[in-house]
Amino acid sequence: MNWSQVFPTLHRGGSGTGEPHDGPSPPRVRLVPPAVATKVTQWLERAADWLVAHHVSADSVTWACLAASALAGLAFAGSAFGIATVLLVAAVLGDALDGMVARRSHTESERGALLDASSDRYQEFFVLAGVAVALRGSTFTLAAALFAIAGSFMVSYGSARAEARHAPVPPGLMQRAERAVVLCAGAALTAVCLPIAHGLGLARGFGLLPLTLAVLSIAVFANASAISRLHAIADGLRGGGGQSGASAASGSGAGR
Repeated sequence: MNWSQVFPTLHRGGSGTGEPHDGPSPPRVRLVPPAVATKVTQWLERAADWLVAHHVSADSVTWACLAASALAGLAFAGSAFGIATVLLVAAVLGDALDGMVARRSHTESERGALLDASSDRYQEFFVLAGVAVALRGSTFTLAAALFAIAGSFMVSYGSARAEARHAPVPPGLMQRAERAVVLCAGAALTAVCLPIAHGLGLARGFGLLPLTLAVLSIAVFANASAISRLHAIADGLRGGGGQSGASAASGSGAGR
C-alpha cells in the first residue's frame, strides 16, 4: 500500500507495495492532520522494532492483516460496526507495519511484495463485500458498494499496468490508502449514528448514512480515477509505447 497521502512513505520493500508506488505526485489534500500522522508513524516504528526483536516476520503481519480484514468483513455483514471499525483500523495500520518490519529485519523480497500485493486485493474484497451485505437493503446502496469494489480493483490494475510498462503511474484520487481512511471514517461514524437513529425512531438508512456516503465517494472517485489512469496509459501507448507495452502484456498475461 502506498501511504504517501496519509503517513510518510511506508511500503513493503522488494518493489514493495500492495498498490504500485506512484512516485512523486503533486500536492494533495491530506486526509490525516500532519501531527496525527507523525504520532501514528512513531507508534508504528516502535511496534515494528518490538516485532523484529521478537522475531515476528513481515509475512506473519501480512497474514494477520488478511485475517483481520476477513473478520471485519464478517462484522460489517453482521452490522457490528464498532467491531468492524476496530478490526479495519488494525488491518489498515498493519498494512503499513509489514513493510517496516521487512526493512528492519532485512527480509525485503519480491516474494514478500507479491504476498503483500495479493493480500491487499483480498483484504479490500473481504471488507467491501461485508459492506455490500450491510447495505443490501437498498438497490442503490448495494450498487454503490459493488461499484466501489470494481473501482478499487481498477485503480490498482491501472497502477500495475503502468508499472509493467515502466511508465510513471498517473496521479489520481482514491488510491488504496485514501480508500482505507474514508472507509474507516464512515464505519466509525456509522457505529455512533446507527444507535442514535434507532433511539430517535428513524429509519435504519439514516444511521447507515455515513457508511453509505463513504462507499458512494469511493465508488465515484475510484472509478473516475481508474478511467483517467487507463486513458492516460492508452495515450502513452499511442505516443510510442505500443511496442514495449505489447511485449510487457505478453509477458505478464495480457488476457487477465
